Amino acid sequence: MNNHGFYGKKHGINYDRSLKILYIRILYIQLIEMKKIYLVAFLLIAKFGYGQTIAPVHPSYAYSGPDNVNHSIDIEIQNTGLTPLTILVNRISQSMSVNHETYFCWFECYDPSTSLSPVPITLQPGESTINFHGYVTPHSVAGQDTVTYAFYDQNGNSDTLLITLTYDFIHDGINELSALKNSLSIFVGDNKTASINYTCNSISHSKIQISNILGTIVKEVNLSEKASSLKVSLDGIGQGIYFCNLMADDKIAASKKFIIQQ
Repeated sequence: MNNHGFYGKKHGINYDRSLKILYIRILYIQLIEMKKIYLVAFLLIAKFGYGQTIAPVHPSYAYSGPDNVNHSIDIEIQNTGLTPLTILVNRISQSMSVNHETYFCWFECYDPSTSLSPVPITLQPGESTINFHGYVTPHSVAGQDTVTYAFYDQNGNSDTLLITLTYDFIHDGINELSALKNSLSIFVGDNKTASINYTCNSISHSKIQISNILGTIVKEVNLSEKASSLKVSLDGIGQGIYFCNLMADDKIAASKKFIIQQ
């Protein structure tokens, strides 16, 4: 018998039982520490687990072209997270050439004085939207522009996605009037207001004309400028498929199809 066993029996100490109790205490302390670690990890995930949940899809951030048309860079935005996001857009910086103007569309198009989108777009997990358009109107003046936009969830459930768009407008000076190209874009918001951007090489008998699939004209707006943006109310027009036509000299210069939903 070893000295410990003899001493234990002599003094009434059961060393096997004591070792078991000590072992159980050590396991208990380790379990408590592991719970603390898991709790900290859970809190960190809860606080920072939403990172990188707003992402661009196949982005193209640059444009180069003539200075006699306004141009938009269109970005598809996706919710890559696991929870719904209510996304706002904020134009946080811009470096513009003289006489150049910038504006953007998110849910609807806003005038150049608006930097923060008043209305968010809600994206479910995995859902994307092509409703962002970053416009620059150069007014036939050559120059380079840089505009930075921030996309973020208004409830703070995501990181902030920063996108910088660059525009390089070139002035060739050759037959400017004929070089002006006809262009047209339309975006219809849930409030049944159409945001229309156009460029027209003639203001003679020029107008925006909206017709249904049967060719019946349901709305008409006369134009006084060769390039501009305007908002047109579609109240009173039923749901369905329509065409927005840019008319010049009583002919269709450009046309876009769109849908009105209830």
